[in-house]
Amino acid sequence: MKKLAVLLPILMFAGSAFANISPHWIRNIDIDGDKSPDVVATTNLMDIAFNQKGEVVGWFVKPVKGTSYFKETNGTVNAGALNRAPNLLQVRNQSGNDKIYGKAFAIPLEGEVKAENAVLNPDPGTQAKGESADTLTAVFKYQQGAVTVTKTFTIHARKYTIEAKTTVNGVEKYQMTFEGLQNNATPNVKGIGKQDANVLSSGEVKNVNYVALQGNKQSTQPALIVVPADSTTANATLNPTKVALTDLSGESNLKVYGGFNEAIRLHLEGYLDRPGLFSPSFVLGNLGILVSNFLTWMYGLVGSWGIAIILLTLIIRLAMWPLMQAQYKSMAEMQAIQPLITEINKKYADDAQKRGQATMQLYQEHGVNPFGGCLPMFLPMPILIVLWQVFSKFEFTTGFLWLPDLALPDPYYIMVVLYIGAMFLQTWVSTRKNPEMFRQQLFMFAIFIFLALQFPSGVTLYYTLFTLLGLGQQILINRQVERHMETKKVSKA
Repeated sequence: MKKLAVLLPILMFAGSAFANISPHWIRNIDIDGDKSPDVVATTNLMDIAFNQKGEVVGWFVKPVKGTSYFKETNGTVNAGALNRAPNLLQVRNQSGNDKIYGKAFAIPLEGEVKAENAVLNPDPGTQAKGESADTLTAVFKYQQGAVTVTKTFTIHARKYTIEAKTTVNGVEKYQMTFEGLQNNATPNVKGIGKQDANVLSSGEVKNVNYVALQGNKQSTQPALIVVPADSTTANATLNPTKVALTDLSGESNLKVYGGFNEAIRLHLEGYLDRPGLFSPSFVLGNLGILVSNFLTWMYGLVGSWGIAIILLTLIIRLAMWPLMQAQYKSMAEMQAIQPLITEINKKYADDAQKRGQATMQLYQEHGVNPFGGCLPMFLPMPILIVLWQVFSKFEFTTGFLWLPDLALPDPYYIMVVLYIGAMFLQTWVSTRKNPEMFRQQLFMFAIFIFLALQFPSGVTLYYTLFTLLGLGQQILINRQVERHMETKKVSKA
């Protein structure tokens, strides 16, 4: 307990790094080092930096939601932490030596640039501190030579997809380039036309359905996906680290995904039906999609994400009730005969062979299988892993009770305390006749606390309720086993 008391404040401090960010704009900060002011949209999911021409010069997708790379104090912004943030638009050449920083939404034109100040909404000067916006918009307008370009961006606080409307006057055709994929020298380059059957990895794509730069299938890998929207038509050119939409004219509308290359996010944002883009794995892909669809359906019925998670927990727990019965029965029987095992250990302390024989005979006399609950004990873990994947990638449109976002850790640690309390009770009930085992498992709480501090609060809510329901099941079984063991004159558990 003393070791746990020392570790708890340290672990809670580590967990405090993950917080809920109020989406907003930041002005006048140089992200790409060209000594000109940029503007940054910051959300829980990513930080996106635009230069004066509306080119994205830094696309920082956050490995952990809610990570803040900016320190804003009295109007002064420190962006030093961005040095450790992964930039989606960082290019590594084929030799793997030099690093080049790419751009997105870049329109190659000739001539001197005259740019107006970006129009941001909500404006940083009027948005109250801590005020949250579901949507951030920006309008960039500049003239280059004889050409006038206007770019309007819409950034949704809960999506990795940017909506971009671009109007170019003064030239008949133009192109737009997207370069870099998080320092990957050989990203998977893809493109397919709307009427094509085969995905291309180089060359020209006619009448684009989508073009993409992707990492591998691991959920930590990035993806940059460009899709013409509405009535926009375009061709494309695919290069090793760059894709370019060509033959654009007048007004163009694009949806551009810059996030993780994983099934749940691509499903939630509507990209999985694109031919050849992504093939989900069975466990963390298709099962995760099934869970997210079920959760969305449940939310449609009850109107609360928290209640939807509670109902999902009840359904999973009831489905596993018969399977967990064997585990809890075995644990209860082992607890019931623990006093007799202790006597055997004392009696044959110096003779391991006789001690083992006497213990096995005890098991046979009372019909106890010490390994009977091993397999069911591991069944909740794959479910927990799938739910962790789903909830950490899911975007809950509302909070629950005191929780502002079920996809982020509880900022007040209340769910962590409830989780620890449930785990403590479960451990005490299952090991109360074996003080040494109880102490050993108690120290292991340090690991569980560390995990709980990083769990999305929706996962902590699920696992706390799951544990409490299991505790009730185990207490019922304990009482049944105790009554049974009384007939065999074994001490109560």
